[in-house]
Amino acid sequence: MKTFSLIFLYSASLISQIDVKQDKLAHFGAGALVSVLAYGPIHKLTKSAPKALLYSTACAVLVGAMKEAYDLKYGKTDFNGADLAMTAFGGFTASSVIIISVTNKSKRKQLEKIEKLKKEEQLLPKEIPVTATITDVGLNLND
Repeated sequence: MKTFSLIFLYSASLISQIDVKQDKLAHFGAGALVSVLAYGPIHKLTKSAPKALLYSTACAVLVGAMKEAYDLKYGKTDFNGADLAMTAFGGFTASSVIIISVTNKSKRKQLEKIEKLKKEEQLLPKEIPVTATITDVGLNLND
């Protein structure tokens, strides 16, 4: 998780130094939207946050590549690698935010369960060990 956070922060610092145009913001938003929509079903299927991050980002890249291919064939512009990179970064950013929030939430729930179990354990009556036996009382059953 620390690796994902470092990659995210490093990427964000690089992007923040670039003069971003409206077209790039649109590509970033489209990548984020595709990634968010893909993350849930992928995570449910794989049961793995890193795989869901990878695959949902790949979905954003795939959609961005298809859009750039469409622009190349039917649009007024050529294939633009910067647009594709912004789409990919938007997908990665959105998936990273989901992973960070879900992971923190699940850890918090686990800690709450542990605290609840500790409280319940304290409320349970303690067993009192019985050390007296019938022979200690003075009864002899063999007579």
